[in-house]
Amino acid sequence: MLSHNQITWLLEALAGSGPLGKLLLARKALLDFSAAKVFPEAARDWDFPCGLPADEQFCGGWMAFASEIKRNLKCDGVFCLFRECDFKKNDPCMALEQSAMVFAGDDIFYIIDGSSDDVQIANTIKTANRFMLMCLISGGESKFMKGDNVTYAQIERILGGLLAVAVGVCDDEGVCFIPCRSKWSEE
Repeated sequence: MLSHNQITWLLEALAGSGPLGKLLLARKALLDFSAAKVFPEAARDWDFPCGLPADEQFCGGWMAFASEIKRNLKCDGVFCLFRECDFKKNDPCMALEQSAMVFAGDDIFYIIDGSSDDVQIANTIKTANRFMLMCLISGGESKFMKGDNVTYAQIERILGGLLAVAVGVCDDEGVCFIPCRSKWSEE
């Protein structure tokens, strides 16, 4: 189970994570912190605002997180949105970006779903891992498609299918995956 300090830090991270973070923070009552997973697992008891020590026990977190995402994308209609925090839609560097994206005004969200292969999932996580904020959503018919221009009102509506949230921790050397209470089911 996460400590009180870790939970407080995660809620503060959501509050400071722009419009998507604020939408997710409004759903904090759904988040099941007792079922949260930390990647790498060895960082579970580490102080989230601090970086991880250079030690072998902290290796493998990103691959384990990618496996968790891949497992959850197998459910029909499930997809992930990852917030891009550094760049905007019309920044020149984004013209070269190959990841699937949707746009809310100038804001960018990388998107992966059940049709994404292992390489796409790994590359999207690698691209989005700086100050990671991700939401796993059961979207069904309301799922966004690559290249869509959406509004934050549309994002708010699909958050009715929120299954989990992931937040970068330990100076973004790790990630905390927090499932939702009411909609989460283990396979």
